Amino acid sequence: MNSLLKKNILLFLGLVFAISGFAQLTPDPPQITKVRIDPATQIIHIYWTASPTPGVTHYEVSKWEYTGDNPFPSGNPIGTTTSLQFSYYDPEALEHPLGFLVKAYIDDVDSESSNIDSTIHLSAVYDSCSASVRFGWNDYNSWRGQIQRYEIWGYVGANDYQVYLALPEGINDTIVSGILANNTYHFYILARSYSSDPDDYITSNRIDFDTPHSFYPEYIYANFGTVNENNNPELLFTIDPRSEIINYSLWRSITPGIFTDSVTSFNTREHTISFTDDVDAGSSPYYYQLRAFNYCDQVSTFSENIAGTILLNTQLNGYAVNLTWTAYHDWTGGVDNYTIERRFYEGDFEVFSQTNSTQLIDNSLDGLINTGNYGEVCYRIVAQESPGNPYGIPLSHSVSNIQCISLSLGIRFEFDAFIPESSENSSFGPEMDFIPKRFDFKIFNRWGNLVFHTQEPQNSRWDGRFNNTLVPEGVYRYQLEYENETGKMSVVHGNVTVIRQ
Repeated sequence: MNSLLKKNILLFLGLVFAISGFAQLTPDPPQITKVRIDPATQIIHIYWTASPTPGVTHYEVSKWEYTGDNPFPSGNPIGTTTSLQFSYYDPEALEHPLGFLVKAYIDDVDSESSNIDSTIHLSAVYDSCSASVRFGWNDYNSWRGQIQRYEIWGYVGANDYQVYLALPEGINDTIVSGILANNTYHFYILARSYSSDPDDYITSNRIDFDTPHSFYPEYIYANFGTVNENNNPELLFTIDPRSEIINYSLWRSITPGIFTDSVTSFNTREHTISFTDDVDAGSSPYYYQLRAFNYCDQVSTFSENIAGTILLNTQLNGYAVNLTWTAYHDWTGGVDNYTIERRFYEGDFEVFSQTNSTQLIDNSLDGLINTGNYGEVCYRIVAQESPGNPYGIPLSHSVSNIQCISLSLGIRFEFDAFIPESSENSSFGPEMDFIPKRFDFKIFNRWGNLVFHTQEPQNSRWDGRFNNTLVPEGVYRYQLEYENETGKMSVVHGNVTVIRQ
């Protein structure tokens, strides 16, 4: 072989080997094995297998982005490394899942992109009304179909992490209940595969959230229920001054402990609430309860005691006046005493007597009746609170309705109950020894509604009907105004009970 031919053969073989060598410089791509977020630091850790091509000099990690109307993955390089893992912090991982690509490089020659793998993003919505939190997260895409379970890890305050729930693949949202108010919670998701490798798990971002809760009043105290000069109940409640609640509702009843009638509502940051009701406290005792509502429209606190009114009834029997009244309901320490106050026509109320009972007989009118010097006598009861409320609230008192009795001759009510359509006591009205010059007789139900009215002394009996229908059983209030033989106007108040057969 001549030297020229030999030289050409060697040149050709060198070119072939050179071309072959250049082809081998393009590395095969690596494969991402897992992407996890460290719950403690929120740093993302990306792991992959080595490129099977020898001579790889480094790896480039890119964040996956979509471009164009028909999205195709492209990489936005975020760093290079010579190892098989890469760590970095990206605040976007706290807002949504992040995908990643890895390429292998031999010097300046890069491989195709690896598989795309992404983080698990955990989100949460706290519901203070139900004391629960709703979690949602995306599947770990590389393990779809191979996830054994998702575990919700969390802790409250400064405690260690614990597993709250474990859920199978395919469930990507759930609710955890029993969340404590006024605490800070921390949660993350851990995904486990069926692998026996203890390091084969994925963790999501960590979420931190507070559970603020308005401070509910530890107590609501009913200072008093009393009756004003217009026979309307007046109320006062004291609320725990630490309370942050602003919504309240007042409930009324004629029976202690059974509240079905909502009277009014309040929106206030004040810690005392006063209210005047427009019902007639001379026909029935009334009882009130104040309720605090949280921001979820749920009752948080009741008034621990009830604000009640005192109903006084009087009956003239001969020359004695029988007084009976309902007990005050209810102060924590109870009632210290009842003071009976009395006034004569156009006079002022003065203390007449004191008692711990709920009844009294006034036998002191013998020399006053029929003298013409006194048109009527009026009474009211004042209950004084005993010490005993644990909140340092000043002691209160409660005043009853006012009841008046005529001291003039000639008109009287002989009984305080009757049975309509019975053989005896089937109607009710005044017994008169004379015909008044002016006469006005009215009867009201417990709501203050007029059920009987006459201005004719000859037709002064009520048969227990209203609009031709028998009225319900119960206590009714009457008022009689008349002019006696001397021209003196008198007013008589009292109660009568209707009994049905």
